[in-house]
Amino acid sequence: LQLTDETIKLISDIYTEMYTFLEQGMSPLRDSERRFFQAKLQRMTTRMETIAADAIFEDIHVANGSNRMLKLHVNSGDIQETLEIKLPDLRPKSLNFDSSSINVHSVDGCEGSLSPIQAILESLNSRRTQLIGTQARLEDILYRLEKQLDDTNHLRPLIRAPDLAMRTAAVVKEQISTDKQGAIAAQIESLHQDAKHLVS
Repeated sequence: LQLTDETIKLISDIYTEMYTFLEQGMSPLRDSERRFFQAKLQRMTTRMETIAADAIFEDIHVANGSNRMLKLHVNSGDIQETLEIKLPDLRPKSLNFDSSSINVHSVDGCEGSLSPIQAILESLNSRRTQLIGTQARLEDILYRLEKQLDDTNHLRPLIRAPDLAMRTAAVVKEQISTDKQGAIAAQIESLHQDAKHLVS
């Protein structure tokens, strides 16, 4: 979840930079400057494709469309939960972005390209909001697993630590299997063994 969120942020930053370039293109510019903008947009597009392809966690691609859904099954004592994690496809073409369709050689071309990029930015922001909700639910499940082991109530602050992804991986690392639809099922077999990972 943290890797996916960071990937969305990186790509959002690139689209924001594009938006700024296009705003500058609405001002009088030399032809050489506009050619530079066009080449820059193409490099940005290539960079976003690379970022989406390189976002991999535990051999799972989380941002290039090859995996659309992960499922985490938790069955431990009174805790029986299924968490579905929707993974975004952040490749430019999947976001309906084509740098070749953007004409930075004219003021009108730059102005006409602002709205589509703004729509992409709004979509990416919505995806980040959904991830925050999913992460909050995952934190709650992990907290309940820890509390099931220890009722001292001193473990909850640990769930808020930035190493959530690493600690979640420790719980499910050896229990991941892939079904025919490409979903990931993680069965937590032993609460005692899992707790050793969670509190380490």
